[in-house]
Amino acid sequence: MVMAGLINKDLVRTLIKNGVNAVGLSGVDSSCIVAERKKRIIIVDERGRRVATEGGYTGKVTSINMEFFKLLLSNNIVPVVAPIAIGSESEILNVDADALTQKFASYFKPSYVVFLTDVEGVFLNGKLVRSIKLDDVDKILPSIGTGMNRKVLSARDAVRSGAKMAVISLSGKEHPILSAIKGESGTVITQ
Repeated sequence: MVMAGLINKDLVRTLIKNGVNAVGLSGVDSSCIVAERKKRIIIVDERGRRVATEGGYTGKVTSINMEFFKLLLSNNIVPVVAPIAIGSESEILNVDADALTQKFASYFKPSYVVFLTDVEGVFLNGKLVRSIKLDDVDKILPSIGTGMNRKVLSARDAVRSGAKMAVISLSGKEHPILSAIKGESGTVITQ
């Protein structure tokens, strides 16, 4: 209800207010995003240990109906997609938003892919890293926290699959996407 309802509709409202013809969707709509339910997931417990637990209603994207999204875009409709998919048994599944973004980037090959988060970007040794080259991603991964390393991997894969650059940046600032694209904030990952 929160992702596909409150957050999605608030983003659509903001876009429409700024003159963008947008529509809010989830992967359940028209079965446009299908996922396989995860049997188990790895979490980090309160002591910092990695622990396997039941997958619940989480899923891994197996297919996206890109023609559906292409149809919307060709009619000047911007889809705002909540990271919710439909499973093989018609169950509703949460999917990783960063991995979903990377899959869209690999198909559409945009100039920029922006991953918004609750921190300014990627930090190493307590300092913000402004730029990371693809060749350096694997070297720094062990030094990055669990949540951020998934974003870095998705950003890396977006660039590998055709995006000009990926930016990981803070969502809680004025004009976060524009600021990230202009290089005023965040960490940029490029070839």
